[in-house]
Amino acid sequence: LQAKEGSLINVEAKLSVVSCKRLLVRSGPSREADQINVLNSGEIVTIIHQTGRWSQITWEKNGLIMSGWVYNRYLNALAN
Repeated sequence: LQAKEGSLINVEAKLSVVSCKRLLVRSGPSREADQINVLNSGEIVTIIHQTGRWSQITWEKNGLIMSGWVYNRYLNALAN
């Protein structure tokens, strides 16, 4: 599956694990987007969309479903 930089790709929702010590979650797929949260190594997220090198994710925090964008390189897919 190939896409131009900046185009949105729908992916089957897939579970991934955060692979770095602290992963900044942003409001959009850009380093200039506001930082809205931080995830720690080992936390589990669900990828719901991808665009270029960025993934839109969801995760649970205190019983709430959170959403934001992270850089793909810091996520490792979990086996199905």
